[in-house]
Formats: sequence, structure tokens, C-alpha cells
Amino acid sequence: MWKVAKTIVFWLIFVAVTIAAVILFIEAIQEARNNPGVAAVLGATAGALLAGLINWHVSRLRRKKEYRSLLVSFAHELVEGFHRCVLYHNQQKKGDISFSAMFNFNDASTLARLASVTDNPKIVDAIMYLKKIYFQVGRHVDNASKFSTESEFIKSKVKKAQKITDKERAELEMLEIKARDAQGTALAFFKGAADNVTYPKIVDSTELLVNELRKKWSHHGVRE
Repeated sequence: MWKVAKTIVFWLIFVAVTIAAVILFIEAIQEARNNPGVAAVLGATAGALLAGLINWHVSRLRRKKEYRSLLVSFAHELVEGFHRCVLYHNQQKKGDISFSAMFNFNDASTLARLASVTDNPKIVDAIMYLKKIYFQVGRHVDNASKFSTESEFIKSKVKKAQKITDKERAELEMLEIKARDAQGTALAFFKGAADNVTYPKIVDSTELLVNELRKKWSHHGVRE
């Protein structure tokens, strides 16, 4: 309802300013016959009104376009982050550990740009919350990957030498423990460990972004 009201107000202002500019332009033509000075003032005023209206409208369209583009970027990275976490969860159930790390996310300046072109604070809050979660997940996924890689390196040496020393055996056991701990900690941030708030909020925040993106592109003339 509020968005409909804003749209109506926008078009009322647009029509009112346009009518005012046209009236001034007509008066300028009429005055030009008797008083060139007044005609010049009226003409300049009408031109300024039209130029200001056009600039405002172009700026508004540019902001909407930039918002859609930034929304696509954030929605893609955060939905992919959710997908990665589900993948890590499935790997944990199988007893595997991923050797890949979390991908790079948009930086703070990109989020600041998005915040400057939207009047929907819920979208910004959702993005900030998800980025906070995936930052913590990513830290521990990186550690799990590092320990697993080190473990595989030692295993390759053992296989090549066809024997294992006590030191290598101890190192492998320690790396295995560290990798499992890092994996468990990463997923604890995603699943919320013992609480029943974190994961539902992640799902809700992700759905909010996806629905906002669907709505903006649908209004832009793109079918789902």
C-alpha cells in the first residue's frame, strides 16, 4: 500500500511540474510580443523546471537500475554461500572434508553502495547478517581445508616411501582432529549449534533476498 501511494505521489508531482512548465512556456510566448525581458525570464524558468524534472527522473531510474544490479550480485553470492554450507554438511555426514575454501564475497564498499540506493533497511540487514555468518563459516572452512591438504601431503609421502614413522602417524592423527574440529565449528556457525534461531534466520534472510530480487526483476518486465 505504501509503495502504491509513493508511486501515485510521484506521478502527481510529475504531472504538476510538467503542467507548470508548459503554462510558463505558453506565457513566455505570449509575453514575447510585448515584453522580451519577461519572456526570457519565464522561458528560463520553464527550462529550469523541465531540466530539473528530467534530471530527477533520470537519477531515479539510475538508482533503481543500480539497486537491481547490486541485488543480483549479493543474492548470487549469498545463495551460493548457503549452497556451499549444505555441501559441507553433506560431506560431514559422509565423513569427508572439503579441500575447497569459501569464495570471495563483495566488500563493504559494495554494501554501502547498495544501502545508498534502497529505502528498504530489511534488505541491508539481511545481507549484513548473512555475510557475518558466512565470514565465520569461511574462516573455519579454510582451516579445515588447510589441515586436510597437509594431511594428504603426508599421506602421499608415506605412500611413496611405503612406510610411516611414529612422527608422521602422530602428525596425521593431529591433523585429522584439527580438520574435523574446524569443519564442526564451521557448520556450528551455519546450523546454530544448540540454538533454534540461527538457521531459521539464515533461511528467512535468504528468502527475503530472493523474493526481493524476483519482485524487482518482475516489475522490470522479466518473467520468472
